[in-house]
Amino acid sequence: AVLYARFSPRPNAEECDSVEKQLERCRAYSLGHGYTVVAEHHDKDLAGARADNRPGLQSAIAAACKRKAVLVVYSLSRLARCTRDAIDLAASLSAAGADLAVIQENVNTRSPMGRFVFILFSALAEVEREQVAERTSVAMLRHQAKGRRMTRPDRCPYGWRTDPSDPDRLVEDAEAIAQA
Repeated sequence: AVLYARFSPRPNAEECDSVEKQLERCRAYSLGHGYTVVAEHHDKDLAGARADNRPGLQSAIAAACKRKAVLVVYSLSRLARCTRDAIDLAASLSAAGADLAVIQENVNTRSPMGRFVFILFSALAEVEREQVAERTSVAMLRHQAKGRRMTRPDRCPYGWRTDPSDPDRLVEDAEAIAQA
């Protein structure tokens, strides 16, 4: 088995499954299924929207394909958040004689039903990613409309400055606008 884990940073990181926790679960799964772990790969602090920008994932796929191994991931959301990427990854593994096992969703691509469920769950993961992005965008716009800062304290948009009475709020900078 080749193991892969991914962690995207979040404000409440302690509530998320770290790379170490994911790999621990992948090791336990592999041991329970009689797989010998031949490699472990991970990507820390990288989003799952795209598969092509994650070196750990690319090396995990290459290792699984080379050894005709099973690629073990804790959750489909750690592998891919785009249906097309998920299907392409599974197809690459299959073409090389390798398989994919997703622990949390209990999916293994060795059977036709397993491949079908994988595709279905991949589509659901993409919808979830899009909904999270939409909710985040709406929340940010709402906060901005109320004057809440959405930038780092040392970077204010042109024409704005930090409110001296509340560092989390921005106010118009009349001086900067007048000088322009």
